[in-house]
Amino acid sequence: MRIQSRHSPLTAATLLFLVVSASFAASDDPKSGGSLLVERGSELGFTIPQDEALFFEVLVDIPLVGETGLGEFKLRSGTEPYKASLFGAGEGGGDQAPRVGWAKATASGSCLNYTLKHEIRLRILPQEWPRVIYRDNQAGTENRRRELMYGIRAGKPSSLYRRDGHCQDVNCKLPEHRVQETWLKDEHHCGNCKRADHRDWRKPSVQEIPAGGVDMLSAIYLARSMVGSGLQEAKFPMLDKNRWWDVTLTLGQEKRLVTEAGTFDCRAVKLTPILPSGKQEKFKGLFGIHGSLSIWLEKSTGVPISIQGILPAGPLDVGIDLRLKRFRGTPEGFASIVD
Repeated sequence: MRIQSRHSPLTAATLLFLVVSASFAASDDPKSGGSLLVERGSELGFTIPQDEALFFEVLVDIPLVGETGLGEFKLRSGTEPYKASLFGAGEGGGDQAPRVGWAKATASGSCLNYTLKHEIRLRILPQEWPRVIYRDNQAGTENRRRELMYGIRAGKPSSLYRRDGHCQDVNCKLPEHRVQETWLKDEHHCGNCKRADHRDWRKPSVQEIPAGGVDMLSAIYLARSMVGSGLQEAKFPMLDKNRWWDVTLTLGQEKRLVTEAGTFDCRAVKLTPILPSGKQEKFKGLFGIHGSLSIWLEKSTGVPISIQGILPAGPLDVGIDLRLKRFRGTPEGFASIVD
């Protein structure tokens, strides 16, 4: 994968590499106000919008209670100049400068004594390794960190995954990992808790992956492209921690949805994941949503209006609906229907 400006031509070698690997390439899209077009060889590509912000209410359908608001979901995206290192200057200049596409999804809310702030960050870079950095951080009552990087490593599509976990070293002397003395127990190393400062990074795992794989957040933008192109079905590997699912996106029915943000004519895209091994296991997607996802997108621009799925809540599975309530920076043509 080579990421470059649309204004600089593709070489024959680069074009051949894209077709063979079906990996990402990205370029500025002159028709979309600075958005970044992420191409995937002969496969369906997607666009990272320039300075877009979507705000959703989180609604949960609780048995015997009904639909209840539990928090907010935000999805922002943009592009920025590429820097080869943290302290380096951007490469090139003007229209020729390579750019980075990014997206950030944040879910926050509370129920009874449980609080959640869950953030996913995505960066698509103009380099072979890592091409994509995907970070998943949860804070609040429970704390955890995960990081997935993927691209071309040693000439092969590969990924690196790492996560944190509670420190289990009984000989650990870090003062932040110790619990103060109480009248019941002397000062000691914490055995297990949900505090963020008691967690350490585990050893990363590296594996080869199928060509053309994407992460969970990029899959949302692929669904947007499906609606815009009118494609009925798309299949691709979707990376999840240190493995992948075979995912099928299917374009479904049309429906008019009424939200706080307005009224929109939408198309459904269903995301169905299956493990390549054939093993039966529930898929756990963005922010803990399980099973198949139904994404309702405005039919002319592909902007998400509603994301629906199942959320485990103790012994029950409850329906969850992320429903658009306000927006800015959306593509031209996206507007509420006026009756």
